[in-house]
Amino acid sequence: YLVAMENAFYNDFRAVSKAEQLKKINSDLGENKNFDALQWKTPEGITVQPIYHKEDTSQAPKSVNEARMWKLAQYIQLTTEKECLNRIEDALNNDVEVLFFAVKRKPAIINGVIKALQAKKAHAYFCFENPPSKTIMDTLNSHPNSTVLFDSLGRTVELGEAFQDDFTKQFPYQTILNPLTFFVDAAIYANAGANIEQQIAFTLAHLTDYLTHYTPTNKKSKVELVVRLAQGSSYFLEIAKIITFRSLANTLITAYDFPIELKIIAEPQQRNKSCIDYNVNLLRSSTEVMSAVLGEADVVMNLPYDLRFNVPNHFSDRLARNQVLILKHESYFDCLPNVTQGSYFIENLVHTYKQSSWAEFLKIEEAGGWLHQIKNNTLQTQVYKAREEEQKRIADGATTLVGVNKYVDQNSLDAVPLKKDVIASDSAILPLNLHYTS
Repeated sequence: YLVAMENAFYNDFRAVSKAEQLKKINSDLGENKNFDALQWKTPEGITVQPIYHKEDTSQAPKSVNEARMWKLAQYIQLTTEKECLNRIEDALNNDVEVLFFAVKRKPAIINGVIKALQAKKAHAYFCFENPPSKTIMDTLNSHPNSTVLFDSLGRTVELGEAFQDDFTKQFPYQTILNPLTFFVDAAIYANAGANIEQQIAFTLAHLTDYLTHYTPTNKKSKVELVVRLAQGSSYFLEIAKIITFRSLANTLITAYDFPIELKIIAEPQQRNKSCIDYNVNLLRSSTEVMSAVLGEADVVMNLPYDLRFNVPNHFSDRLARNQVLILKHESYFDCLPNVTQGSYFIENLVHTYKQSSWAEFLKIEEAGGWLHQIKNNTLQTQVYKAREEEQKRIADGATTLVGVNKYVDQNSLDAVPLKKDVIASDSAILPLNLHYTS
């Protein structure tokens, strides 16, 4: 009876074509405005419509019965051993599943950190800014739940340093990792100002250079490929970015004759965070971690709202963690199957990004590959151009960045000092380091 009633209810409504929808919309808008006036373009030149119809997507309906399980990560900078141990304890007592250690200048305290993790079940990523020593590698390999992350290629271009002539010297550290892990820090592209199409294409080319030059001794041994993405403010576009990247990356890795497991770590972009009106960083990062979840990242890691100008502290750690905990446990985002399937808008974006990003990736490969294009500064020049265009849109008010070029709290203009993270380089290689919008 209920099924019959439900079918009868839906039978009262006939299907409407997109042409009929547009006719009705233009009629309701009147003479002073039409549908075309409501469209806008993304930085890549993609036209975004105010509505989408089933006719706008070529995707066949999919049935998803289970949600992708994603894990909550806590970002921890290695400072003093005592502070790190307190932050580890605090994180693990508050439902954090993954610890992400940013290792900059204090690798000596890793021994104490590893001892504290021995009895813990949480997975730990150690992301090195500089090449880790053999001693440190051995220490980390002794802990089964830890993974070493060092993107030698990405770090070199981030600093604008000269590359080794022998490609294999760029990643000697992978040869002693257990399990074997390649890390691609694709966040550098977003934080340097690249648009979404560039982020996807450059990351694909970046990881291709690692995998292509790797010769496995045992083709049955699984290789981990960890990719770190930075999510920006364009909510739906950023959801489509992760979906597009995963789809293209999975297609790409099937070309290799050894098993590869792809894991995506997603975090908020740093480039768009303000030190002028820094409280809006909390609002901005909320949508960014949400887009990471809906885009189906494997690990979602929020960053402290005051990362730009403050020392690590308990307060901003707690806020960052709670933003994701609310999504996971109060909004039940860990229980939902892929809610973006059936969204004509996102499916259309994914289809468009797949075509444009793959075409850009093929151009890079045909021109000699990622490393060759980096040495020629071709990719950096493209990022610089995209960044300048974005800066102009922000300066002109065409792009609204709350707390930066609109609704700025004048009382906070001199509240904190500006932290300069842009690194100068005299090298012939143009650096792709962090550039803030404010």
